[in-house]
Amino acid sequence: MSINFVQNQLYNDIDFSSDLSLNNLTNPLQSINYNLNPSTIISQGYWEGILRLDPSQELDVSAELVYTIITNTDGTQNILQDTFNFSINTLIPDVSNITINQNDFTYLDTSGTLMFEFTQPFLEASGSFISNNYLTFEPSQNIIIENIHAIDTGNKEWEATISISGEIVDVSAFVKMDYRGTSQTFDFSINTLIPDVSNITINQ
Repeated sequence: MSINFVQNQLYNDIDFSSDLSLNNLTNPLQSINYNLNPSTIISQGYWEGILRLDPSQELDVSAELVYTIITNTDGTQNILQDTFNFSINTLIPDVSNITINQNDFTYLDTSGTLMFEFTQPFLEASGSFISNNYLTFEPSQNIIIENIHAIDTGNKEWEATISISGEIVDVSAFVKMDYRGTSQTFDFSINTLIPDVSNITINQ
């Protein structure tokens, strides 16, 4: 998170890390862990700093960033203060479910709908399920997963098309969603062997 400060004067010795406070408006008794990199001067009266939240602290709160500076002009103490309100949601989604709308694939029915669900909004791009190996499956050479998309506005419920290619038999096929410490697995069977006509006869 980048923070810009605008001042009427240029102070070269200001330490913004001590002039800033980050308040938890949702739960005032719970502190918000953060750090601020050394502030840098952009131009006369303009400062910029990077606020980084503690990645180990999961929060879903409203926050208030308060900037306070005390100056002395001709013996008069002046307190300058400004606030900025924003929301923080760093809750990591847990995988709560994964399923396919059928337990068996045959040569007559080689495609189905894969569904999976999280406890919190999944904020990464849909392509990351495959590229980051969050979604794995076996037999990988015969399973095709396409059109992964959210089916709710909160990005908690997701859906994709799953298809079987080739003629195979596998009674221990599975799909697995594994994301940041939680996972769910769905097992199913595949038998897409197309029957061959082995004999025809007339008995008379």
